Amino acid sequence: MNIQRAARTVLLIAAVAAAGASCVRSLQPLYEADDLVFDERLIGSFTDSEGEDLWTFERDGEKEYLLTCRTSEDEEAATFRGRLGQLGGAFFLDLTPEKKSGGKPRNTLMAMHLVPAHTFWRVRFEGGLHLDPFDPDWLREGIAAGRIKIAHYAASDEIILTAGPKELQAFLAGLAEDEEAFPPSGEALRRK
Repeated sequence: MNIQRAARTVLLIAAVAAAGASCVRSLQPLYEADDLVFDERLIGSFTDSEGEDLWTFERDGEKEYLLTCRTSEDEEAATFRGRLGQLGGAFFLDLTPEKKSGGKPRNTLMAMHLVPAHTFWRVRFEGGLHLDPFDPDWLREGIAAGRIKIAHYAASDEIILTAGPKELQAFLAGLAEDEEAFPPSGEALRRK
């Protein structure tokens, strides 16, 4: 799966969390409650150019979002908690599976082994909504080359971030305009 397709198909975050293939996962959130911002432009339903996939952002409380994703590729919708902040002049969205979402494993032993991970997306409001995913290849290569120093766990060929919110914020603030770390999603999601 390429990074641009991952941006178009936000629902695949759930599949990616299981497969660990196309997003950088973190065990810690990006933001504390006092770091959150709210942007009304994120509220509403957005669709891709084919009109097959639907992403609906709703306000949840003072500064949080619920994201419901429905795609033509999946039978059930998935719900994520979204927390938005601004770092280095850019907006970043922290998504984590919502506990109320369907899709809970039917096997109790399996459910005990699943940990909800956070994924981070740069958000741009340029001619529509762009969600640029954090590129796991860029991170993996930077850590291997010694250019990137951040708390993490290496699992096979996946890097799972373990840094706390303040360390994550400092790290991502320096990547606000980095198009290698956050490759721009090609297609803007348009308001439905």
